[in-house]
Amino acid sequence: MAFVNEYISEADVEKYGIKEINLKLRKPNPNPDWTVDHERDMYLRYLHNEREEHSNRHTYYFYWKGTALMVTVDIDGGGVMEGEQWRHYTLWHLGIPQTLKPLEAEIIADLKDAFVAYREFGVRSDSTKHTATFSF
Repeated sequence: MAFVNEYISEADVEKYGIKEINLKLRKPNPNPDWTVDHERDMYLRYLHNEREEHSNRHTYYFYWKGTALMVTVDIDGGGVMEGEQWRHYTLWHLGIPQTLKPLEAEIIADLKDAFVAYREFGVRSDSTKHTATFSF
């Protein structure tokens, strides 16, 4: 199965402790959504972006096969609403624990797959065609 954008079911809110994660990360979200690959037990959730001169810097929560990773990327993008859009991701930070360092290439490949599926804003995406490129 591939990554898909969807609202998180009540069963998955419970399974993954989404309410507790939201409280811990101070993310008010009464109707949470994610980009998820249920089969491979991975998901990507947008957390926030920085302000002012770093407003293109976005932080995500990437759950990878039982491990929570914090990911920060700089995003450049463009296109038209309800049309063709593009995003370019430059990695700023990826918090991989030492125990998973040997799997870093696999983690990055899966993260890129998640960003491709995420499009420009997950379930709220309105693009008819989307291109994602990466500098990592």
